[in-house]
Amino acid sequence: MPIATYYTGSHSRLADGSSYYQHSDFCAAGRHIPLGSRLVIENAENGRRIIVTVRDRGGLGRNVIDLPSRSFSRLAGPSWRRKGRIHIRYHIVSKPKKSRHRHR
Repeated sequence: MPIATYYTGSHSRLADGSSYYQHSDFCAAGRHIPLGSRLVIENAENGRRIIVTVRDRGGLGRNVIDLPSRSFSRLAGPSWRRKGRIHIRYHIVSKPKKSRHRHR
């Protein structure tokens, strides 16, 4: 079953070229999910759900999604700092549109 972990930090440069404040953004990092994809992530234990956009690479394995602490706390509930990781279910709601222009 996939898991979600959380990370903390401040401003960061992301794989998609943008910069953002990690604590307050509903975004995610996934190693094998296309950048720009929108996901619905559900905590398998308590049923809480959030919608995030994959904006960075991360996670130590195929089934790991890294979330900013704010997103993770919404999924995990009050004891989120103690948990550190939770079992999740997720599905891709939308993928980024492919560019018609080739990069040279």
